[in-house]
Amino acid sequence: MVQDKTWFRVRLGPYARIEEVNKVRSELAKQGIEAALVKKD
Repeated sequence: MVQDKTWFRVRLGPYARIEEVNKVRSELAKQGIEAALVKKD
């Protein structure tokens, strides 16, 4: 827990293009869900 909040890690993808990532992040943001992009090496 961070500052009395429960955090969940959810992994999505893989995505072939950054445009796909941005679309999904936009949809999540509309629902109040903050998303971080993590690239796999």
